[in-house]
Parts: sequence; structure tokens; C-alpha cells
Amino acid sequence: MMRADSPQCVLTAAIRAAASASSPACVLDTRGAYLFANEAWLAIAAEHGTLRAESLVGSSVLDGLDGEDVRRSWQEALDDVLSGTAPSRSIAGEHNTTTLARLTSTRVEPIVSTHGVLGVVLVRSVVRERPISDLYVVSRRPGDAYEHVDGRVTQCPCCRRARDRADPTAWEIVPRWIAAPPPSARWITCDLCAELHLAPTRAA
Repeated sequence: MMRADSPQCVLTAAIRAAASASSPACVLDTRGAYLFANEAWLAIAAEHGTLRAESLVGSSVLDGLDGEDVRRSWQEALDDVLSGTAPSRSIAGEHNTTTLARLTSTRVEPIVSTHGVLGVVLVRSVVRERPISDLYVVSRRPGDAYEHVDGRVTQCPCCRRARDRADPTAWEIVPRWIAAPPPSARWITCDLCAELHLAPTRAA
């Protein structure tokens, strides 16, 4: 009979808790690889085309993220919790759809047993949800309005807005590019998202 504090029992309990959570939740191992994700987590990932349920287990949570700034922010949060530097962390982000602007907070909690830290649980909550046109300019312009000299489109990995070719300070939502960015997308975090979501990372 397995002891209640064995790594297998502790991980199983964490997976069961994530499975029964109403919020999007997942369990990662100490390398940041998925052990489990509940239906709500998979549904959000599917909206952005970043994750398939059949290839989930064993893949890194970082693989579903666009942009070096965003990946670095998540890696730092995971490292802090796994190393015990922080008892938990919250990661701010956006999960926008073609109609809704969602500001989210993802809580990173360690899975601890008498054998040490076994992994982390991520639980995501929606902080704010509003029509996307209330917050951002929604554009129906042709794609070449955003293509730069090299033919590439610059897109923010957080809010998914595209940068205007003629005005580098102007960023707009292009609905068709939220779930399916153009193959030529270059990921650069816009100033607004850098301040809102990545400021703690940049200050570190």
C-alpha cells in the first residue's frame, strides 16, 4: 500500500484537484512539462491554436507561448516557485478572442511532499472581461497595412494586436490574426503589455 505522502499520491491528489476545478487548471512537473490539464485549460489553449490535447503530456508549457519576453516571464515565475524563492507567483496576461478582451491572472503554486517540490499547479482566473472594441481599435484593413519592408507582421504576444506599418506607435486588433497569426509574425511586446504584464520581470 502506498503512503499518503509518497510522490505518486501527492501528484495524484494535485491532478484530481485540477480536474475538478471550475477554473482553467493544469499540473506541471519540475521541468515545466505538462502532466495534466483540465477541460477549461484545454478550451482556452484551443482558442489560440497553441495546444492539442493529444500532444499535451510531456510538452513544455513554454511551447504554447509566443514571444521571448512572455516565455522569460513564465520561466522566472516557475523557477521562483520550484526553487522555493517564492511560495507562489501570479502571472498576468491576456487571452483575447475576436469579441472579448480578457485580462487573466495565472496562479503558480508548488506541489510539495516530504520528498520536496514535485511540480506546480497553475490555476487561471479572469480578472476582467469586456468587449474587445471597448479597449482596442479593431481593424478590418487588408494585411499589407501591417506588413513591414521585409514582408513580416509585428504582433504583440500578449494582446495579439498588430503594429501599423506606417505608425510604429499604433497597434490594432486584427480579428483573423488572434487565433491564427500570419506565418510571418514577429513577436514584439507592445509598450502597454510590457507595463501591464511584464513590468516585474523587466525590473528584476
